[in-house]
Amino acid sequence: MQKLQLIYPASKSLITQGFSENANISYERDGLIGHTAVDWGIDWGKPIINCAKDALCYSVMNRDHQDPMKYRAVFTIVNADNGYSEWSEVSYGHLNEITAEVGKTYQPKDTLGTCGNTGTVFAGGREVLREEKLKGSKAGSHLHGPQVRPVLRVKKRTSKKQYLYDGSGALKIDGYYFEIINYDNGTVGCINPAPFLVDNVTAGPLFKRDLYIGIRGDDVRDLQKYLNQQGFRVALFGVGSPGYETDTFGHLTQRALIKFQRAKCIYPPFGYFGPITRDIINNV
Repeated sequence: MQKLQLIYPASKSLITQGFSENANISYERDGLIGHTAVDWGIDWGKPIINCAKDALCYSVMNRDHQDPMKYRAVFTIVNADNGYSEWSEVSYGHLNEITAEVGKTYQPKDTLGTCGNTGTVFAGGREVLREEKLKGSKAGSHLHGPQVRPVLRVKKRTSKKQYLYDGSGALKIDGYYFEIINYDNGTVGCINPAPFLVDNVTAGPLFKRDLYIGIRGDDVRDLQKYLNQQGFRVALFGVGSPGYETDTFGHLTQRALIKFQRAKCIYPPFGYFGPITRDIINNV
């Protein structure tokens, strides 16, 4: 059984609150001993990536809800040893846009959505109100996660236990339910994700050849993923969009690459992935 490993969703310097800390009044108000994950000060609208290998998205929360006070989040199941069990719920919250799809499996650095300030968030020690968000305020934007909650796969449920739910009932996969271990630990069963975090999020894929219109390969898919993750979307929906990257370098890839080159002052910005652009990405 592989050990649970989570890549950093952003630079470690962007951590704003650790696990089980009490930076605001909401934890005591909600009956918690403290924060249930790690918070990262990521700007509003920036891509939020999946941090675990082979993460199955089993639920999304409030994807299309118009109320900004409703917590938008992506929930995944990961089969890896967390020290308590062989399965973990790994989730990501306060998202603005959710692109993850239920039933799809995601790999590290795959995009799940964009950063936001949905749900209960604070800025400068003060809760950001609904009226402010509706007027366009981006205050309090951050990522809550990856939040880790160990679970057991069980065949039957009992009335005294807590289980994962997928929005329509108790989650059931291949005949198994998922029982939350130690739900009453003060963080609703969550554990500190810090021991599982590894700082390789900034290490982009290693590109070894020139890429251009018409060429195909896994490195083309890696390039599309990289562009999507950096905010230079190959496509907003469908082919080339986050989670639907392809191995073919077409005009959508070229246009996204041109935007990246202009932003990085790479001239001429022709959308040709040559030595200059390749070296910049490889050496980030």
